[in-house]
Amino acid sequence: MGSRTLKKWLVRPLLSKNMINHRLQVVDFLKNNYRLLAELRELLKTVGDSERVIGRIALHRGKLSDYQNLQSLLVAIPLIKQLFLSTHAPALLENILTALGDFSLLKDLLDRALYQGDEHDWIINGAFNEQLDQLRLLVHNTQNSLMALEQQEQRATGINSLKIRYTSVSGYYIEITNTHAHLVPSHYKRHQTLVGRERFTCQALQELQQEIISAQSQIVEHEQALFEQLKNTVVGYIPALRKATHALCQLDALGSFSRVAAHNNYTKPVFHEDDAVRDIIIKQGKHPVVAQSVGHAFVANDLLLNDEQKCLIITGPNMGGKSTFLRQTALIQIMAQCGSFVPAHSAQLYIVDKIFTRIGASDNVSQGKSTFLVEMEETAHICQYATEKSLVILDEVGRGTSTFDGIAIAQSVIEYLIVQSKVSCLFATHYHELTELTHDMPTIKNYHAASVQEEGNLVFLHKIVPGIAQASFGLEVAKLAHMPDVVVKRAQEILKKLLIS
Repeated sequence: MGSRTLKKWLVRPLLSKNMINHRLQVVDFLKNNYRLLAELRELLKTVGDSERVIGRIALHRGKLSDYQNLQSLLVAIPLIKQLFLSTHAPALLENILTALGDFSLLKDLLDRALYQGDEHDWIINGAFNEQLDQLRLLVHNTQNSLMALEQQEQRATGINSLKIRYTSVSGYYIEITNTHAHLVPSHYKRHQTLVGRERFTCQALQELQQEIISAQSQIVEHEQALFEQLKNTVVGYIPALRKATHALCQLDALGSFSRVAAHNNYTKPVFHEDDAVRDIIIKQGKHPVVAQSVGHAFVANDLLLNDEQKCLIITGPNMGGKSTFLRQTALIQIMAQCGSFVPAHSAQLYIVDKIFTRIGASDNVSQGKSTFLVEMEETAHICQYATEKSLVILDEVGRGTSTFDGIAIAQSVIEYLIVQSKVSCLFATHYHELTELTHDMPTIKNYHAASVQEEGNLVFLHKIVPGIAQASFGLEVAKLAHMPDVVVKRAQEILKKLLIS
């Protein structure tokens, strides 16, 4: 249930510092009350997907199972509220608990009305309606009459193996084995012949069957009428139920934030008091997904973006960690503005109005767009709409065309974003010519993905540090990919000639 709310939060992070901090307070509170959080999660599991249940009920499409699920929701709500009775919950959490409402009258109605057992195909509890109770009693008594008729016919015919049975196709019938066929009375009417036995009916059995069918038909009609009345009553509660489920969705999402923060030792992000400050200071930041998959092997990195350091030009080899560093920065900012703790030792941030990314490469064959055209369209969109409050993440812009064209485009984009848009920017590239921009633009700083050569092999340190990478180490990466030695050696020869020329 909370997964849809979480998705909404992720695609639309908050721009209000107050709202973000209210969420962070709830996450912090639940994280520090972990036993309470565990009990809350267990109660939320009993609720199921109440949003969709309420939606079906509102459209008069609810089945019995939906109303039974609604009962589970109404049982859970007071238990959830009770969890927080003796706590000093943050303001947002108090508002969520208030929004859960009081459905004691509706719960009492459903408990009295809906059949709770599993031995019948009933919908409405017999005790809920006297007429319905009488009809079911009539069916029960008729069933007893069937047993009495069976015993009566056994005595009358002398056939102790005589049985009255029922199938949905044939209805009620008397079954007698062929060994007793000579004892069958003349007033029995043959109904069906099977291997080794015969099926019959008689006037008394037909009359009883008719009584049962009539009573069962009345039960179904009466149940449906009562169920419709119940549905109409529940529909009146829909606005309050939707408010309650919305509150539970928020509680579920915030509880998930707390659990993840506790399990992974995430930290509470801090947003600058002064809205004019545009600093992003992250200590020991991690990629939340990659760090989970590699565990302790993940290398954390620091980041500083401020008025003196608005743009980082990041060079270094492929597989060195540049793209992961870019992505984790965007994810930490998104998580923080959703009200989540973040994977870092500390994070001081400002409220960004937009996060723009140009990462990866893909074409659009259906629209006749090449990879480079798609890249340029996305970069153009960033140039048009980025503001001084935006965070821009660019990975190898300009690589899809000739080297000189690519360098020219990349440099022009950086200059525009820093001078005109005044964005905070991370720019990963293999164009080492771009590192010279720091001479004319002091707010641009050079960083690189550190690596070392050990016994002729390239070792990635996955650390983003100040300075310029010595080279892109493309041939070393080709070796790691098990490129044939002859191809690598020939590439080395060609590279030497190109560097000389």
